[in-house]
Amino acid sequence: VGVRQHLARDPALREEGEEGGAKGRVPGVEIDLAFELPRGPMPAAIDREMLHRVLGNVIQNAAQALRDDPRKRGKPGRVRVSAEAEADRYLIFIDDDGPGIPAEMRDSVFDPYVTTKRDGTGLGLYICKQLLGANQGSIEYVNVPGGGSCFRIQLAGPQRDLA
Repeated sequence: VGVRQHLARDPALREEGEEGGAKGRVPGVEIDLAFELPRGPMPAAIDREMLHRVLGNVIQNAAQALRDDPRKRGKPGRVRVSAEAEADRYLIFIDDDGPGIPAEMRDSVFDPYVTTKRDGTGLGLYICKQLLGANQGSIEYVNVPGGGSCFRIQLAGPQRDLA
């Protein structure tokens, strides 16, 4: 799948973020969604549907965190999706200006049934980690000094024929 093309042109993914993962799932939140992508193709070794599920879940989590942030009452939240190529892999960053993840939960946020949200199941990030791992990728939480959350997704580049 072309990561850049998927991030920039997938209307379902844009809708997921622009409506705050809405369609009834996260009512009461307005999201300012920005995409910062490099020029040129970014072909990655991952199933398109799996990538969509991972990105949609992380964006939805950001929307839920922004909804529950008392500092954001009546103000739109910011979610930025950026990507960069690095050697034979691609990095995707999804960051927001919400409350962030409490320090005591950062080591367990990818464990099953761990959630910071009032209506969360604690399975979303766990599933994201499993899907990415099955596709030679990974996801990690990156601490943002001063608040907010950042998730870094690493995807393998296309497989090269070594023959």
